[in-house]
Amino acid sequence: MMKVGLIGEGTHKSLLRQYPLNLERVLLVKENGIQETLQGNTLNDWIQRGESDNEIDTQASGAVLSQLLQAVKSCDDIVVSIAQVPVYPPETAMKALGTALEWMAEHIEPDFLHIGFSSPDGRYQKLQNSWLAKLHENGCQVICPAGIPPAFPASLHHTISVADRGFIDAGFEFSNPTVVVEERETAVCLGSTWVKQAVSNEVASAMVLGQMLGDELAELPDKNTNLVQLPSLDDIEWPAFLTDTVEEEPPYSPGSFQRGKSFLKSILSRIITPKGKVPAFVKETRKVSCNGDGAMIRACDFRKASRTKGAFVCGACGCGDRESVFVDGPVPGFEKLDYPYVSCPASMPGFSNYLSSVEESQPSERKLSIEAKFGEQTLKKGQEVQEKISQRLDKRLGWLDRF
Repeated sequence: MMKVGLIGEGTHKSLLRQYPLNLERVLLVKENGIQETLQGNTLNDWIQRGESDNEIDTQASGAVLSQLLQAVKSCDDIVVSIAQVPVYPPETAMKALGTALEWMAEHIEPDFLHIGFSSPDGRYQKLQNSWLAKLHENGCQVICPAGIPPAFPASLHHTISVADRGFIDAGFEFSNPTVVVEERETAVCLGSTWVKQAVSNEVASAMVLGQMLGDELAELPDKNTNLVQLPSLDDIEWPAFLTDTVEEEPPYSPGSFQRGKSFLKSILSRIITPKGKVPAFVKETRKVSCNGDGAMIRACDFRKASRTKGAFVCGACGCGDRESVFVDGPVPGFEKLDYPYVSCPASMPGFSNYLSSVEESQPSERKLSIEAKFGEQTLKKGQEVQEKISQRLDKRLGWLDRF
């Protein structure tokens, strides 16, 4: 019997009521940090109850459980434990992920662990890496979806990060996933019906979990009890509401809402600061973070040539290619790096989401060189400026976090 751990938002209880997978324990991690562990009769009662207003029967959790059902012949092949965590806002999600990883490493010790999301927030990456290392030492294989760098836990040690082909074709090959899934559709159970579903990074990682688990189970003797009875998945159709649109939809572009929030923050930051610009010493730090210093520090790997001759843009932030977002070359009078609030995909010095190398589990030599060039005091002074701006923005834009 293989032990499988799942970390994600919500639990598809209706699917568990239909297919009696061997669910051993569930950890509920709330946004306020409160934890509750369900097992035995308490867990059975929780599964049988319908979802309450504060519970989520997500398609993401349904996709993962659907892949498990396709990987096993008998419900007795695996024992499943689930850590249900919030996935937004990012800092809350990453703190909860650390709690869930600790629970998995200390109490569950799974053979396989699937984490259903990645986040750009890296404040808890050292803690996460320590638990991932322990899971790895115990022989656990950890699978998670890739994300736009920086993405955690996808970029940490001992994780198998997975992307779907559509994500890569949309221009996100720099996410450097461990595995790229070529299939564009798969079978999932929605409610009581099996249907086709388009493959996203989250679904692709669940598919890799199923494939790896199936390969391991193929080496073990078959069990003849609690056999999983699935319909003929070769004959299933797309859900009716997707039939007319599935072939016409453009490739999914991840993170568009988050990019919109960042852009709105940048625009508003001009209004709430006295000069409408970041201090010159902070801008200089940003320039080196993007373009290097022309000597020992090279340009950022994410920087790419613009279609405009002699100009450069960030290829990872999703801002596009136009004069207003140039980071080098013939920049306009008010340029992108002037905005008081600017987020960097690599969390580099000078930017509003700067994460120091001390807080990272795998700091790059380039970041260390930039920090050495400007010095701790200068960077600390810059971050104090950035934090004040961010606090004022949060007061103005707190309503966005409800979406």
